[in-house]
Amino acid sequence: MSFDMSYEGPGDHTVRLSLRNFEPDMSTLDDYMSQKVNETHFVVPAKGIVKIPMKVLRTAPWWTDMRHVPVFHTDMRIDNVTTFDLSVGARDTEGRHRVELRSLKFHGKLVSQNRLLLVLVGTWIGCALVWLDLALRHSRSQLSNSTTRLALLSKVNEALELETRELAGQAYTDPLTQVLNREGLRAALMEKWQHPDASAEQFAVVFVDIDHFKKVNDTHGHSVGDEVLCAFAAAIQRGIRASDKLARWGGEEFLIICPGTKAADAHLLAEKLREALSYQIWPHGLRVTASFGVTALQPGEVIGDAIKRADSALYRAKSNGMNCVRVA
Repeated sequence: MSFDMSYEGPGDHTVRLSLRNFEPDMSTLDDYMSQKVNETHFVVPAKGIVKIPMKVLRTAPWWTDMRHVPVFHTDMRIDNVTTFDLSVGARDTEGRHRVELRSLKFHGKLVSQNRLLLVLVGTWIGCALVWLDLALRHSRSQLSNSTTRLALLSKVNEALELETRELAGQAYTDPLTQVLNREGLRAALMEKWQHPDASAEQFAVVFVDIDHFKKVNDTHGHSVGDEVLCAFAAAIQRGIRASDKLARWGGEEFLIICPGTKAADAHLLAEKLREALSYQIWPHGLRVTASFGVTALQPGEVIGDAIKRADSALYRAKSNGMNCVRVA
């Protein structure tokens, strides 16, 4: 280390440099004096830079005597230094002393030469092993027989089929709420209507809209709004049957398709869901309610007409003060 400093005044201008090192096997946090004291003395010239090699530091004998340190713990260590002290002022010479410390610098390598060589050799060995592993894999691949290649192709095909199914599932799922989107609902209904007796089955449609959702986004931000949408979809999903289909229709609107359900039963379901929302714990302590529009699919009617009728019922629920159910 080097000091750019000057010392003016009577005496020999001696300065004591001390570095306290915290060593877990002998130092404690509640005893400052338990830290090992490594020190040296040097004389400051009138002007100029003083260079002090770190190797001249020695563990202070007064500290080892005071702490009764065993001889095998008296080595100089500066691997965990906590304080750096400069003690100035001639103890035996009275008078006016003026000390100016302009800079303090540490010099040396962050990585020792031995450690650098060790890292380089380790890296070289690692690269050699990787190259050897790649060469062996390549040779093994070249020597594999046709049966092995066919098995590999079969596994690849299985993986591709799985990925295709996953992608298809993503195309049918709303990425935020993880319920069906419009395409997913359309696919579910098409699969349902492929059965011969599906056209005669009773269907109920429930249209749901979160009340004052725009206020949530405007007041708390869209991230909180997304949390509310996810919690709302999860609450509705828990309250319906496994055979029912829940889809995010758009924004804060959701659609529930209930097979084998009459309008009266769908009305009871909507009331149960509306009441359950009041017991739901919402993000940031919000109070969230919803309005419901309910209808039933009429004989010979297409599902689109029922959805429009449920939407009209939802509009009436919104117009009548929200947080209610209306049946068309």
